[in-house]
Amino acid sequence: MTEEKRTNFFIVGAPKCGTTSLAYYLNFHQNIFISNPKEPHFFAADLPKYKKVRSFADYLSLYESAPESACYLGDASPNYLRSEEGIQNIWEFNDQAVFVVILRNPAELVQSWHSHLVSLGEEKRGNFLDVWENRVEPDYHFARDPKDLAYDEVAALGDQVEKLLSVVPREKIFLVLFDDFVQRTPDVFEGIIDWLGLPASNHQPDFVPINQKKVARNRALQPLVNVLPDMLGPFWRVARRRPWLREGIRKVLLKPEKGLTPDQLQKVRNYFIPQIQKLERLTGFDLAGWKG
Repeated sequence: MTEEKRTNFFIVGAPKCGTTSLAYYLNFHQNIFISNPKEPHFFAADLPKYKKVRSFADYLSLYESAPESACYLGDASPNYLRSEEGIQNIWEFNDQAVFVVILRNPAELVQSWHSHLVSLGEEKRGNFLDVWENRVEPDYHFARDPKDLAYDEVAALGDQVEKLLSVVPREKIFLVLFDDFVQRTPDVFEGIIDWLGLPASNHQPDFVPINQKKVARNRALQPLVNVLPDMLGPFWRVARRRPWLREGIRKVLLKPEKGLTPDQLQKVRNYFIPQIQKLERLTGFDLAGWKG
């Protein structure tokens, strides 16, 4: 990859907000190339256990297979937004880069994040209320990073966007709400393509959701779910290219996670109201629905 054609497109978060799906859809466009792995987290120096590549040369090598038509080389590492150093390091690497951020109601985000950590075996408090309401002491031994169990900080989107805007000019940031992305996926996809100044995609994605919040139907099956891609080998690689097949396999083993009661959910929402109000001031979005 030449100096003139370096990574210039970053989907920086937030986690559990649809970044995997968005990266998958955008990779269909002839002028966009998303790295593999899609979440190298190279610039998140304060989250070292998330880094898929260690050296600058290895990071650049992720884009060696990018076609000549790819004018946007993408990195879709969703923890950059919460990283203390990620955004600044990216900007120092390329101050012409553009950023996409998906924002989700923090009260929903923390529940999805908890389910994600439980599914990975990194969170031993299987009941979200033990985390949020009962304040059961976490077991950091299993966590990839102790910061992962600081749920209020993971979902502090107001502070995170404020930090992003302190480094990156607003016109280089595309902000989208998770609800809009879920309900109007093709419109959001086309909106990003238009914002990037690109022509319509030659290959239209099927817009099947990826990485939905689910847990094993039987907790004893969770280790099997986690190693499913390795077990199935080439068949899984084929399934990844056919979302209907991939999701069919997962549905056999997975079920949607149960949510909180309305009263329990409102308590979580109330906690994040200051963050939501800050987001409203910074973005101009009307987020009244996020408050309850």
